[in-house]
Amino acid sequence: MVVVPSCQAGLLTWMLLLLLLLPLPSSEVQGECPTPDLPPHSSLKGGEDLADTYPAETLLRLVCNTGYEYIPERTSVIKCLLSGHWLMTPELCQGRRCPTPHIENGRIMSSNDLRFGDQVTFACDYGFRIIGESSLQCVLKSGRVDWNRELPQCQRIPCGRPSLISNGKYDLNPSDEYDVGTAVIYHCDADYSLIGNSTISCTVAANGVDGMWDSPPPECKKVKCHRPNIQNGRVTNVFQAMYTYDSGISFRCNSGYTLVGAAFVKCDANSKWNPPVPSCVESVVPTPTKPTRSPTPAVPPTPPIPPMPGTVPPEDETEGLMDKELENSLGRLLQFMTTVKRLLDEQRWKNLALPTIEEWLVKFLKKEREKSLEDRLDKIEKKLDLILHMLILQLTR
Repeated sequence: MVVVPSCQAGLLTWMLLLLLLLPLPSSEVQGECPTPDLPPHSSLKGGEDLADTYPAETLLRLVCNTGYEYIPERTSVIKCLLSGHWLMTPELCQGRRCPTPHIENGRIMSSNDLRFGDQVTFACDYGFRIIGESSLQCVLKSGRVDWNRELPQCQRIPCGRPSLISNGKYDLNPSDEYDVGTAVIYHCDADYSLIGNSTISCTVAANGVDGMWDSPPPECKKVKCHRPNIQNGRVTNVFQAMYTYDSGISFRCNSGYTLVGAAFVKCDANSKWNPPVPSCVESVVPTPTKPTRSPTPAVPPTPPIPPMPGTVPPEDETEGLMDKELENSLGRLLQFMTTVKRLLDEQRWKNLALPTIEEWLVKFLKKEREKSLEDRLDKIEKKLDLILHMLILQLTR
């Protein structure tokens, strides 16, 4: 047996008494749980009040409040663990669904899940306007969820009765009702022309709730345009003394004249041709330009060619020789022929048989007088080439 000194035994006794007398907080007592914070929209089954503490292993059953239901696959029981904490799901209940709303000629514009507390907004199809409140909320009514007011309706948007016109009429609707999408056709009396759109349609106005006609009603007028007379031209259409509204005609000018203005015009509502009737003006023939030739080598000035005794060059050909290009070409020919003549006079080329410049020119002018200046220049150039060729042959012998 172990003997404890009396002084030590007294000390232990006082320490045990002190521990027993000291109060401990209930939340720190091993094996107890404090009052639980229940998941939203839930309460204890049976409607009991929550206690301040619960011993370990305590099970509490929860139910959803009115207007809510269990979320699938979630447990409705919570448990107090030995650690002093509750084992529970954070979300247990969700709002019940309101009946899915349907409105004719309309649709749901925005919504959540159509559950208790949610809001839904409606809109109507084109050509319809909403009657009633466009937004509803899912609320609790007599222990069950439902919409807080009656569903709205979508009503066809009407247009006012079409306007009457003078000297014409429109096709009446048997019901005398004109909604969006309805078309009305106007007709004029005999001998009257319809000005404007013959058909008007009922459409939705800018505010989205009223109806309006897409264009004003037409007019019925007497429109007559006289067949026009165009000097130095003509109307190409089949003859017709008078023309009605929107009739069109075409114009063409005579040969040698040009059309100024529109070639096609129409009879407008004021009994006038639009655009105005054109005119035919005399065409301007451009002056032909002289054909250009390559530049010819410069030659020294030559004395005028004396006529042969007893001969007089034709007056028109003499005038033609005054042309600068012809004068240059003849000058070149004269220069070569003069050289040849000098050589013949000096008896250097006795056997060179060439006509004198005077004889050849007279023959050339008589023979070529009907030809153009360009042709005569070509002849002279070819003659020069021939003379050069003959001179070269004489020099190479």
